[in-house]
Amino acid sequence: MVPQEDAVFIKLGQNSLVDITGISTSYEGTVTSIGTIASIDSQSSSRTPKVKVEITLTSTDNHVVSGFDADAVVEVVRLTDQLIIKRESVKKDQDGREFVFVIQDNKAVKTYISTGPSDSTNIAVLSGLNENDIIIVNPSLTVQDGSPLKVIAR
Repeated sequence: MVPQEDAVFIKLGQNSLVDITGISTSYEGTVTSIGTIASIDSQSSSRTPKVKVEITLTSTDNHVVSGFDADAVVEVVRLTDQLIIKRESVKKDQDGREFVFVIQDNKAVKTYISTGPSDSTNIAVLSGLNENDIIIVNPSLTVQDGSPLKVIAR
């Protein structure tokens, strides 16, 4: 079952990498079915609707049994030459515009960015940052544009 926020990016025919519990080998597969009904698991504390996604393995061995518990990573987009940062670095202003704090001359500089695809931990930056910019990961609520900083680790 795939959470709603991830299911919206999954399409038939996408490639995946499947890790089966208890087996040290990863298997390549393809998304062959996407459910049309989302449901909430009453046994779980999560209230996130989930959708059934089926993946057909392109090759198997004698260790694989249909119905085994597995985790899969589906390749929804392939990024090349993209700057990737931690999602927790990105904040939104009152107008909903995304920004990060870049460290310049020991001060926090509010820098607006344009973002692209993301996963649960990382997000692509399409514009607004340079590769050598140093940003604050998960800035506290007290950090403002122009706040003085003491850099202790890079």
